[in-house]
Amino acid sequence: MRCDILWGVASYGTQRDIFDTSVIVAGLRSRLDASNRLLELVAEERLIPLVTATLFLECQEVLRRPEKRLVTGIGEKDIAGFMAALASAAEPVAVHEHLQVVRDRGAWEEWPAFFLRGVIEVAAEARAHRATNSATARATSRRNHGAA
Repeated sequence: MRCDILWGVASYGTQRDIFDTSVIVAGLRSRLDASNRLLELVAEERLIPLVTATLFLECQEVLRRPEKRLVTGIGEKDIAGFMAALASAAEPVAVHEHLQVVRDRGAWEEWPAFFLRGVIEVAAEARAHRATNSATARATSRRNHGAA
């Protein structure tokens, strides 16, 4: 069975990560598993799952298996509700779709450029977010010290 890429993109503030089916299933299987903490962070809106359409289809298929339903204790209605909640919290990404195009066309040189553009964009977002947080922290500090 094919699994999606597990790729972390950390930013300051809310973190964004691509989820793999195994992470989601492990998180539902055990409250003590680190994957469960990831699902809790999603529920707390402190983590945005980056997901592909393929991941959703695979995740639903895996969660519907009798052995997974037995281990997770999730019924059919619960699966639908969980997937709807995950979809509402998630941000779609086209990483897998882009990789498939690269594989189909054999244009492997396009992948590093695509990946590096993503790294540059995320780094720029993190720098901007950090600058905003620093400015806010300085203003709060001035306010607190000025009021004392």
